[in-house]
Amino acid sequence: MSITKEMQILIFGNILLFFCISTGTYEIITRGKLLLATDRKEHPTIMTGFVILISIVLFRNFIDYLKYKEIYWDELMKFILYLQIGIYNIIIKKHSLGIREGGISIGNDRVSTFYKWNKIKNHQWIDENKIKLKILGFRNSLVDIEFQVEDEQMEEAEELLERYIIKN
Repeated sequence: MSITKEMQILIFGNILLFFCISTGTYEIITRGKLLLATDRKEHPTIMTGFVILISIVLFRNFIDYLKYKEIYWDELMKFILYLQIGIYNIIIKKHSLGIREGGISIGNDRVSTFYKWNKIKNHQWIDENKIKLKILGFRNSLVDIEFQVEDEQMEEAEELLERYIIKN
């Protein structure tokens, strides 16, 4: 069996997505339990449905293989790629921004930055639901970072920040 250019791209894509899923899962584990979600996104229902649909198709292909002993590798690799895209999006959306046991994740739904508690020097409420953090940055310079919480989260956010930020 010769490997076509399309198959090479699919194999590379699958390896790359497997790496992304692995590192995303590792980051979630090392950052600690999510204590307060600050972005309040809904569970990614559409992506979950997509993953279920692709899983059904993959299962169906497996049953066909058992019946006919014939497998179409290019189709199989496409479905595995789609499945990994769905899983990756679920991981990113479900475990996104907020206050965690190991620090704070701030950003948007595609790019976030994680700040460990020992790098956060203090916090200050600058608006009704906006917090400014003083973070120890490059060459020990202090950097101001802002993030928002919902009105009903303000008290809990203050308690968590008071508990975890080491005052200097």
